[in-house]
Amino acid sequence: MGKPPVAITHREEIISKIAGGMSTKKIAEELGVTGSAISQYLSKDPEYQAAQLEFHANRLDTAEEMILNATDVFESAKARDTWKAYSWRASVEQKRIWGTQPETASNGSGVTIIINRNQDEDNTITIDQE
Repeated sequence: MGKPPVAITHREEIISKIAGGMSTKKIAEELGVTGSAISQYLSKDPEYQAAQLEFHANRLDTAEEMILNATDVFESAKARDTWKAYSWRASVEQKRIWGTQPETASNGSGVTIIINRNQDEDNTITIDQE
């Protein structure tokens, strides 16, 4: 048999680097593979998923600090744009955590059911009852 995939043989290193703030793209370049190759093998791994959440949380925190520490309008504008870009990426890659949630209206006399179809996880359907 052939060698195991790079994402499997370097699993701990990949997870550690992502949690430390390095992008999957940069890690893939270092390992000589594509980001898709890493995601393909690790996307269901709970530690990889946790590292991805930490990656996005750290980036958003960094962008927020840039906004708070801006000393002029140019730094402020750059910081806001950075935050918007990081926020957008987090909302796309981690929909359940940072994605836009549907608005619901209720008159208080019934059950509201929200159905979210999540294409990222085997087309599962989540039903939240309020």
